[in-house]
Amino acid sequence: MSDSADTELIELVAQEQRGLRGILVAGFSATFVVVAMSVALGVYYFFVAQALAADSERLERQAFDTRIMSDNLADQISDQDARLRRTYAEMLDATDTGVAGTSDVEALDVASAYLKLGVRSLTGEKQIERTIQQAAPSTSRAVLAAILALMEWERSGTDIVAGDLGLPGRLDQARQGLIAGLDTPETRTLAQTGLAWIAFETASSPRSNYAVEDCEAVFDATARIGPLDTIGLQPLYWRGQCARKLGRVEEALRSYSLAVQSGQSIDVDEIDSLVERDALLTLEMNAFHGLGTVLIASENVPDSDALSAARALAGDVCEPGAISEGSERTRLMHACLQKAISIRRRLRQTDNQVSGSGENLSFVFLIDDDYQRAAENTAAVERTGLFAWNELLRATVARELGDSAAETDARRNVSFFNSRQFNACEIRKLLKPAHFELALDILLEEHPDLAIDC
Repeated sequence: MSDSADTELIELVAQEQRGLRGILVAGFSATFVVVAMSVALGVYYFFVAQALAADSERLERQAFDTRIMSDNLADQISDQDARLRRTYAEMLDATDTGVAGTSDVEALDVASAYLKLGVRSLTGEKQIERTIQQAAPSTSRAVLAAILALMEWERSGTDIVAGDLGLPGRLDQARQGLIAGLDTPETRTLAQTGLAWIAFETASSPRSNYAVEDCEAVFDATARIGPLDTIGLQPLYWRGQCARKLGRVEEALRSYSLAVQSGQSIDVDEIDSLVERDALLTLEMNAFHGLGTVLIASENVPDSDALSAARALAGDVCEPGAISEGSERTRLMHACLQKAISIRRRLRQTDNQVSGSGENLSFVFLIDDDYQRAAENTAAVERTGLFAWNELLRATVARELGDSAAETDARRNVSFFNSRQFNACEIRKLLKPAHFELALDILLEEHPDLAIDC
């Protein structure tokens, strides 16, 4: 082969190598560009996903808050409608009967209805006020003035707040007038009931939050009124509330049951006054609700003769025979809560307000380990509104049933509620230990900063 041919072959091979190197360089460059673009797109999509997740959570939180506000607004409208109906009825009563010439006896009856049944009306206040103005100074007048001050205090919506020392001026003046009435037989019972009212107002205030010493004052004051089965629906309700808050199950059951008995002794359908009828029904509803709730808590209390007697008394007023499902004890709880629900509907409360008692049925079903009925009830309550305890139970039951979708939905709502809205110590009283541990796990997963002090 000639030198020229060798040279041409070498040049040809060199050209091919240069071409191959160019192809390789172009390929590597294209690959680098593709990889760089992939990395850039990955970073971009990561931040987009983060932004979308943040937007999604923000929208979910807005929907949660909007639903809460909507339910609260509907409840306020319902309450306002009820107040307007009662005000209209009062105006008609005042037009028909007037308040002129009210006697001491009639005014004392109005005051007694206020303290024993929670009946407070503008007409009644005017009757007491007119009697005070017309009567000569006397013990009766002093007691009526004190009770009028209690009415004005309640109507003002004022409360005894943390940091207050002693009683606010108006309540302290009322207390002095009531103490003066203890020495007169005609006013002794009324005065003692008024003092019990002040004691409960103190115990249930933010300053006390049912402190032991303040509730002891309620027990002492109501016992001084007379035999418990004669003191009236409202004083018995005060005793029941304090006993429930202090964990005195037998006393709470007895007080609530006697309160219901006292209310049932009055034929509500025979009461012409809408104000009086609604006041009586509201107290009965609260007593039935408290009774059903304490019966649930009684499952975590050792059996005793006193507890059996208290349950028997509750059975007399709640009529558990109307409930066909569940164990004997849970039928009683169910019946009491169902009574409260029925009265709420009679008072024309919203579905959201009715669920204030309906949500406690889930605790009843869990006592029988009936997870399916508990799940159905928590779902039904959720459709009427969002409640902290109900969402916690909905998540708990969903985990037991393996319903991941329901658990995720409920847990999201649990996370949106403020941790202070979950009173773990109260929830513990209403659940079996195993159920409480599961609920507590979920609660702490969503609110790690929650402090449990019981």
